Amino acid sequence: MPPHIYSVAQTILARIEAEFLARKDLSSPARINDNFPHTVRDRVSTASMSTIKFPTQAVCLLGRSGSGKSVNAEYLIEYLLTPQSTQSSKSSPQYTNESNLTARKMRAVMCLLDAFTCSRTLLNSNASRCLRLFTIDFTMEREISSPRITASGLYVDILLLDKFRVTRRPQGEPTFHVFYYFLAGLEEDVRREYMLEDLIAPNLFMTPLQRVRLRA
Repeated sequence: MPPHIYSVAQTILARIEAEFLARKDLSSPARINDNFPHTVRDRVSTASMSTIKFPTQAVCLLGRSGSGKSVNAEYLIEYLLTPQSTQSSKSSPQYTNESNLTARKMRAVMCLLDAFTCSRTLLNSNASRCLRLFTIDFTMEREISSPRITASGLYVDILLLDKFRVTRRPQGEPTFHVFYYFLAGLEEDVRREYMLEDLIAPNLFMTPLQRVRLRA
C-alpha cells in the first residue's frame, strides 16, 4: 500500500529541516563576539544564515488516468504551504510575510490550471492533459532566537500540453474546459456577433453543451 500523501509531505519537511538544523551552527550567535554591538551581531548572523543552502527534495506522482495524481499533488502543495498560511495571520511585529503565499491562493491557481489544461475523457471527467511541474522555494525567517523555514515562492511549469485537442479533438471527447466556460459566459449579442448562437449543434472543435443552463 502506498504511503499517505501527508506522510510524504512530512518526510519532505523533516529532511529539509534536519539539513537546516545541521548547518544552523554556522550562524549561531554564540560564534559571534559579544563585544560587538547588538546591531552588528544581528547583521552578521543574518548574513551567515542567508548563505545556507537547502537540500532539494522531489516527488513524482505516477498512476493511470483518474488515479488522483492531480488531486494528491494539490493536497501535497497545500500541506507544504500550511505553515506559511498559519503564520501569515499572526500580528507579531517580528514576522513579515513578504511572499504572501497562502493555500487559498494556491487553490485559485489550481482552478486556473484545470480550466486551461484539463478536459473530460473516457476515463476521467477532469483529466490533466499536460505535465505539471511545481517548484516550492523555502527560506528562513530572520529570527535568530527561533529560526524556521517557510515557503516563499511557488512556480508552475507546463510541459507536454495536448495542443492537438484544440484542432483535432478525439472522437467523443470534449476540448479544454476554458472554451466551454467562455461560451457559457457569452452574452446573447456577443454570441450573435461571433455566430455562436447554435451551441447544441456538433462541430469538429467542440462537443455540444450538455447542461441546459449552459445552453441558454
